[in-house]
Amino acid sequence: MRRSTVSTLLAAGLAGLASLAGAPAGALTPYRVKDIDTSPAPASSSPRDFWPAGRFSFFHADADGIFAGAGAIWRSDGTAAGTFPFVSDCGDCRVRQFYVFGLTGNLSFFVLDRPSSTATGGPGGSELWVTHGQPWSTFRLAEFPGAGPGPYAVWIPSLRRLFFGADDGIHGNELWTSDGTALGTSMVADLVAGPGDAAPSGFAFFRGEVFFSARDGQGGGGLWKTDGTARGTVEVWTTGSGFPYDLAPVGGRLIFFIYRRDFGLDLWASDGTSRGTARATELPPAGGPYSIDYAVVAGGQLFLAIENAQGVNLWATDGSRKRTRKLTAFRSHPGITGQGFLQPWGNRVAFTADDGVHGEELWTSDGSSARLVSDLCPGKCSSRSVPWLPLGNRLLFAGDDGVHGEELWSTDGTRAGTSLIADLCPGSCDSFPYAPMALGNAIVFAARGSDLRPRLWRTDGTAAGTVLLFASPDISLWNDEFQGTRIGNLLLFEGADTDHGRELWRSDGTAAGTYLVEDIATANFGGSQPREIHAAGGRAFFLVSEPDFRPVLWTSDGNDAGTYLLRDFGPLSGFAGSLPAAAVGGTLYFFLNSSLWKTDGTTAGTLRVTPDSVQVGSEIAAAGSTVFFLAGDGAHDGPALWKSDGTAAGTGPVDPVGWTGGTATHLTASGGWLYYFLQGGAEAQLWRTDGTPAGTAHVADIGFGLNDENPPLLAELGGRLYFFALKEPFYPFALRLWSTDGTEAGTREVTDLGLGPTDYLFPQGLAAAGGKIFVSAATSPGSGSPVGGLWVTDGTVAGTRQIGSTGFVGDRGTTDFGGRLVFAGPGGNPSGNALWTSDGTAAGTQPLLAADGQSPGQLESFSTFAGRLIFAATSGPSTVLWQSDGTAAGTQPVLTLGGEGNGLGRELVVAGSRLFFRAVDAATGDELWALRPD
Repeated sequence: MRRSTVSTLLAAGLAGLASLAGAPAGALTPYRVKDIDTSPAPASSSPRDFWPAGRFSFFHADADGIFAGAGAIWRSDGTAAGTFPFVSDCGDCRVRQFYVFGLTGNLSFFVLDRPSSTATGGPGGSELWVTHGQPWSTFRLAEFPGAGPGPYAVWIPSLRRLFFGADDGIHGNELWTSDGTALGTSMVADLVAGPGDAAPSGFAFFRGEVFFSARDGQGGGGLWKTDGTARGTVEVWTTGSGFPYDLAPVGGRLIFFIYRRDFGLDLWASDGTSRGTARATELPPAGGPYSIDYAVVAGGQLFLAIENAQGVNLWATDGSRKRTRKLTAFRSHPGITGQGFLQPWGNRVAFTADDGVHGEELWTSDGSSARLVSDLCPGKCSSRSVPWLPLGNRLLFAGDDGVHGEELWSTDGTRAGTSLIADLCPGSCDSFPYAPMALGNAIVFAARGSDLRPRLWRTDGTAAGTVLLFASPDISLWNDEFQGTRIGNLLLFEGADTDHGRELWRSDGTAAGTYLVEDIATANFGGSQPREIHAAGGRAFFLVSEPDFRPVLWTSDGNDAGTYLLRDFGPLSGFAGSLPAAAVGGTLYFFLNSSLWKTDGTTAGTLRVTPDSVQVGSEIAAAGSTVFFLAGDGAHDGPALWKSDGTAAGTGPVDPVGWTGGTATHLTASGGWLYYFLQGGAEAQLWRTDGTPAGTAHVADIGFGLNDENPPLLAELGGRLYFFALKEPFYPFALRLWSTDGTEAGTREVTDLGLGPTDYLFPQGLAAAGGKIFVSAATSPGSGSPVGGLWVTDGTVAGTRQIGSTGFVGDRGTTDFGGRLVFAGPGGNPSGNALWTSDGTAAGTQPLLAADGQSPGQLESFSTFAGRLIFAATSGPSTVLWQSDGTAAGTQPVLTLGGEGNGLGRELVVAGSRLFFRAVDAATGDELWALRPD
């Protein structure tokens, strides 16, 4: 299954061109070249972030099939009729966080944590909402411009109130409460008067009241309690310093911790009064760094995984000094592993630990001692046993005995009572079972098959009772984590099939009761998603997407019959998804899986050039009839410069005379030569070559070398190559503009751009257009802040002047269009790029606007074709292809390429008499398109 992330389809294909009646005469004609992938692919709503709420669950989903962060908020009760978006009055519903808490019957509180608006500059903040599960019973209770209710707010059923900390922008972060109505939502008390923050947290219900910790505004904190009224909110006990946290009722005491600088971590216990609040013990004894990795209550005791220099050890306490003890003594070994996870199991806990003798294995403790359950993988090898959930009187866990791979096991706490439930991936392969969830009298969990595709299983703890519920064709489903939750005796989860994509599924624990609930994103997309488009010999070469992401190379002359597959490279390990390439005549040379390949547009002529022993790098350039590239063969230190004419005999390293080592960088073709920099240690040199030993020569030394912050940008004008080099004396970052005719005598400094001898220069771009060199750079005097600028020069000091404070931005490149420089500059949106042009004067340097006087939007890419400037820009939900004669009146839209993102508009490639690009229409999806002159 392929997934498309295009948000807007062309509803009427090319019919939209009819609206371009105002386009310039002789407008270019866009058309789809070929429908390469004819099979439709379903859009996916990708349900995620499930939060159970009584009889139903909230979750995020994308109804248009576009994964855009938080997505819209939906609810479901496990039926199609009961699945719908339920927030109708929240404005921008694509929120960062979505907390659900405080459940009573059908009443649920939730928080929308809204980001600030980049479009309007409006502030962000949090909003407290309440719902009874239907859109008409969903209301906003309060807005908080400061900190809103966090995930640890607590609903107290006996008081029928929600308690939380929040900041209304006036009183600071203080104690609030809500009964589910707007009138009943208010601040309880301003504990730190004025705008200071009390930051109430750690809410716990104990002896009929709500206890919490709060700051005093002076660096200390205290233990407080409340009945929901200002009069009934009192401080029980003050620490003087430190801050109580992790409040938990254990037995008849309220336990909490206080960190005191230079003293360590104190364990305290309280009976709810000041006199009855006292330190139980110091955990662990002061004297070294430590942390609590995990804490859980089981059997009236608090179990803790505490990490210090000796490892991670288990402690237990009931809140008294006498019954606070260390249960394990893992020294100089990892100790408790798995992020210190402790699983309650009746009156005991289970955990994974490595004692240095048995490897990572399953352990258990009842609070009096700790012991190894079973050395599942005998000796020092590790079973990596991860405790799951109790099922009856047994505990299920995932482990590897060294024979069956990582599979599903169960134990009664003894070695003899520990056994394999099912070998889900038969033999030594791993099914990696994970994400267990109780469902009725069974447990459902996710696992991988031998084909690595995700599956959902149910088990009652026996081999016969372990059955497959769901198998996905989408190999990447649940890659990050299992997305699902339980409501009653139903499991709601993110499932996938070939007909619907990733959608909302349900299961009652049976195969028959596991099925799709709702196809939320109903659109069907398709297309080959062409990318990495390159031109050679009048043809376009490009990759298309396959379900397993393997690279498949196609070529096109702009016609259906002339568009065909060249080679399916099959599964290639290490394929980075890009195709660095350079053209020599009608042959395209390209890198694929660390090798150099070539193609002349025929299947027989698509061949690998370099042998297996050679690993090619990331730079490639063509000069004359030779292609140059970086490669390593073990005979040189680092990547060396290589050449090729497409034959085995003509492929090999270019060895500069008199150079003893270093790395070639920044390959640049100019005047039939290849210029490049050689850098070794603190030394850097400029060289040029035609690929022969006699034609390889040192041009100039450029000082202390190069760095990533100031790359050696290069541009050609009038037979000279312009670049940046360090000027003597070598002040730090004292880069200046130089040029060369390819000889040492003809290499000289052009200009210092009017800078002082110790002013810093941070080059950002270098380009030639209209007989001028344009320099984009930031400058700063001494240690001052850099200030951007754009300069123009004719190669002389007198002919150098600054023409603006706006330089090149991004990685979109530059081009010469009718003697004007075209480049990406600031604009489009507050953090984006816009298309700029310059004639070399301050007045003539400005962003290109559309005929309506507005910016076309966020610039994606640009090119020149048929005497026009062609560019793609994103505005709102769509990416649009534009044409321009360089004026606002002559700047008109050509075609809507599709929705924002997914690489649309990033590649505009001229090959022969066509300009190739990607576009989406409703009939064929994401395919290869082209422009042709009328």
